[in-house]
Amino acid sequence: MNENLRIRDIGEQGLLQRLHHFCPSDLVGDDAALLPVAAGHSVVVTTDTLVDGVHFSDRTTSSFDVGCDRPPLTSQI
Repeated sequence: MNENLRIRDIGEQGLLQRLHHFCPSDLVGDDAALLPVAAGHSVVVTTDTLVDGVHFSDRTTSSFDVGCDRPPLTSQI
C-alpha cells in the first residue's frame, strides 16, 4: 500500500472501498457504521465535517449556529 496516499487522492468512495476489506460490507456506509457491542446490541458511529468557506462562513455564522443542528452525542434507539 502506498504510504503517501491521502483520502483526497482516492475520495470518499475509494476510502469506503478500502474499509470494506476490514469488516463486513453491511457495517460500513458513507454516513455511519453500525458496530456490535454486545449480544443483541449495537452502536451507531458517525462523523461529519463542516468546512469554513464551503459549508458555512465564519463571517456570518457563529460557532454555536454551526453546531446547533448536530444531534446529541448519545441517543438511545
